[in-house]
Amino acid sequence: MVKILPEDSVDLVKLNFEEPQVRDFMAIERTIMANERTFLSFWRTALTLFIAGITFSQFFEQILFKVIGWFFIPTGVLVFFYGVRLYRRMNKIIQGAERVCQIEGKTEPRP
Repeated sequence: MVKILPEDSVDLVKLNFEEPQVRDFMAIERTIMANERTFLSFWRTALTLFIAGITFSQFFEQILFKVIGWFFIPTGVLVFFYGVRLYRRMNKIIQGAERVCQIEGKTEPRP
């Protein structure tokens, strides 16, 4: 949903999106949020696999479903740890890009 500002308050927002500093800052912010969304997607998938595995192994009597359940449980754990690894690796890359922008004087340091 796009929020339209009243004409009086347009003067308060003085961001020139053509300036390299603003573009770089906004790009870093978008990348941080994309990295967090990706991590949450891995977390959600891992939790779903883990719970499905427990459900299959506990509530079904047929051996096929129990095998599928016992396959899903470690797969969910592996997906979670892969997501954590990917998140940390990308976070280091993002922090490096942020430091480069700070050295070049394009962004303010994060609190």
